[in-house]
Amino acid sequence: MRLAALDPGYRRGRKDREKILAAAVEHFAGFIGVQELIANAKAVAHPIAELEGFCRTPGSNGTDALLLPGRA
Repeated sequence: MRLAALDPGYRRGRKDREKILAAAVEHFAGFIGVQELIANAKAVAHPIAELEGFCRTPGSNGTDALLLPGRA
């Protein structure tokens, strides 16, 4: 199984952020916010299409995310 962690707090600029999000959407099927996973080991994954909104969420919900496999 292949997993990846994403820290949406990167500050390299909009183009880099768009590239990272596009790569995540292309290669992963879903994600779980790390804070959700810490609070609930049975947390349900969000569709990868929601990742950009998650990354823009300020506060404790818009922190690190665990990216889940499912795409080729």
